[in-house]
Amino acid sequence: MVLKGQILMMVTGANGYYNFTGFIPGDYIIQVQDANLNTAYDLYNVSPSLSFLFINNCNYEVKDFSYNKTDLPVLGNLVWYDINANGIQDEWYDANDDGVVTENIPDSNGYVDYSTYEWIDFNGDGSYEGANNEGELNAAGFGSTTITVPNIYVTGPNGFSKEIIIGIQGYWRTRAPLNAWGEYEAMFDFEPGIEAAAVLMRESGLVKVLPSAGVLKSSNSSKLESIEVCGLTTDGVKLAELSAIEPVDNTLDFGIQCKLLVEPPTACYETATFNDLTGVWEVTGTQPVEPPTACYETTTFNDITCVWDVTGTQPLPPITLCFETATFNNTTCLWEVTGTQPTAPATACYETATFNNTTCVWVVTGTQPVAPIISCFETATFNDTTCVWDVTGTQPLAPVTACYETAAFNTVTCVWVVTGTLTSSTNNLMF
Repeated sequence: MVLKGQILMMVTGANGYYNFTGFIPGDYIIQVQDANLNTAYDLYNVSPSLSFLFINNCNYEVKDFSYNKTDLPVLGNLVWYDINANGIQDEWYDANDDGVVTENIPDSNGYVDYSTYEWIDFNGDGSYEGANNEGELNAAGFGSTTITVPNIYVTGPNGFSKEIIIGIQGYWRTRAPLNAWGEYEAMFDFEPGIEAAAVLMRESGLVKVLPSAGVLKSSNSSKLESIEVCGLTTDGVKLAELSAIEPVDNTLDFGIQCKLLVEPPTACYETATFNDLTGVWEVTGTQPVEPPTACYETTTFNDITCVWDVTGTQPLPPITLCFETATFNNTTCLWEVTGTQPTAPATACYETATFNNTTCVWVVTGTQPVAPIISCFETATFNDTTCVWDVTGTQPLAPVTACYETAAFNTVTCVWVVTGTLTSSTNNLMF
């Protein structure tokens, strides 16, 4: 028996009695976990196997659940979390996460806390395997998070149709009318409530493969930006052929597994979209084209701004003379200087040519030395070799004069001027 609310389990006594006490007032569900009764003892509920109760103080609620043999066609089995996705019921719920199937011993009240439930040895045979022990093991079965939405739809002969809500431990059963032999179909409906319950099982990390069935596995993983995808590991439609010889088929099981498909890391220009058809993340988007750059520039893609950052500056042009031109060569990534200084002009010996970087012309300075003062009979000629004035010419010879005459050179007329005359007394003496 399971009292859902706290949640507690209780093993009925040999006479079938059960007793839950000490609960605060409120709404409760009490449900018979009858998988063992069905399989080991061929007993099926005559009345509903669960009841909704409102408990008041000092008001005892008595609820009987009738079970008996049945001649009706029976179908059913388990909905469980199939962690290894092999379609075989080889899992259990490792409530204390120790890797060992722990036997739960009821306390002094006969209760077992459902949150710790792993295995209750109903018949005391020390095993949880085999048909006689069906329902003893917490086989990682589970029902929907809702108690109002059906999960399994069964159809069969003579228009038989039944909607079934899975029990808290994942077991389901249904019976058809008397002598309705033939083929039945059980179809699983993956409604949101059952998917939510499957996700909770995965996230618990406590569903593991039985030690005798292989290596233990855990389904726990971190919750990143992701898509939770749950699906069946068994066929979604099960067929059963029931007859008077084979009136029961309790093998119509449905395994469920959920996968956390973590969104792949994307660059800033990419978008990840989950494809519900293929079940994979599709990444679209391409990096913007790298911009053209000069030889001295470097491009680096910025994942934050999602643009190309261009860095680097052109080298400064070299200092050039006025007659030179600097041109940047994008191939060599260097400045190329062209242009030559104008040829210096020819100068006289007394001149100096100096290039003027402001006016960009040669400036000639210097003047010819002043010609020397010369006599009338002289000539001054500038000598470009010695860079001096050469004076040539000599004074004409003085003429022969009488004793009474005087010769004086006239620098104006450039001739000798003879002056003086003979006196008369002088003339008498001569005679």
